[in-house]
Amino acid sequence: MAKFTRRDKLRARMKAIPVNVRKALRAQNKTNAAEMVATARRFVRKDDYDLHNSIRHQDVSDSTRISQRVAAGGRKAVHGWWVEVGTSKMAAYPYFWPTWRMLRRRFKARMTRAAKKAIRDSLP
Repeated sequence: MAKFTRRDKLRARMKAIPVNVRKALRAQNKTNAAEMVATARRFVRKDDYDLHNSIRHQDVSDSTRISQRVAAGGRKAVHGWWVEVGTSKMAAYPYFWPTWRMLRRRFKARMTRAAKKAIRDSLP
């Protein structure tokens, strides 16, 4: 029977995988949120500077989840919603959901690649 050497080193690397993956996913998620903000700003009407400048992202991660919140509207959060869906007096100018639908597959693929790379880099 072959003796397995470096068992402790392998165990240490296996324990490091979740930490490394979490770090990689947090960094990738922040990049994705920044791209979402930049793209959503391009979809906003040119004359709506307040809405354009109010689109932002914020890290809302905790110990169990990795998450970024992309929001628009600032203090006038309702304004962003009215622009998105329209009102009886104003046509809709969607900017948020078209951006999300356009980018979500790319974001998912990037997150998967980041996790796989973190795992691959953690292993011997």
